[in-house]
Amino acid sequence: MLVNVKKIDNKNDFETHLDLRRQIFQVEMGFAASEEHDKYDKARLCQWFLASADGVPVGAARWRENKMGYKLERICVLSGYRGQAIGQALLSYMLENMPKNQKINLGAPFELVPFCQKNGFKIKGEAYWEFGVRHRFMSYIGTVK
Repeated sequence: MLVNVKKIDNKNDFETHLDLRRQIFQVEMGFAASEEHDKYDKARLCQWFLASADGVPVGAARWRENKMGYKLERICVLSGYRGQAIGQALLSYMLENMPKNQKINLGAPFELVPFCQKNGFKIKGEAYWEFGVRHRFMSYIGTVK
């Protein structure tokens, strides 16, 4: 399987990205549309990413600048493609394309904390709940080159 990740730079890819997030976060996980497609998307305050497997869009993610640097968010992969390194490809591509010398953080659902730790993130602070899902705030301790 050939996995490709790219920054989104056109309306069609952006709509595909949002559709993947709708399928995963709203249909599969039950999040409300207002929780998932938020003010940061609507105000175009993010950089969005799209992952494809053999040309089929299967994963999405975004980052946005916040008061602590850059926050990686909405990293998701269609259920039938999980466990095939697509999330790894998304995360690696995002880290490789980050603005340099920035602090990077994310909020990881509990079940994804080991994955994030394996990829250079360290737990910071207490657990918290967001949209009914228990999370851990994590900071990147690797080096963005």
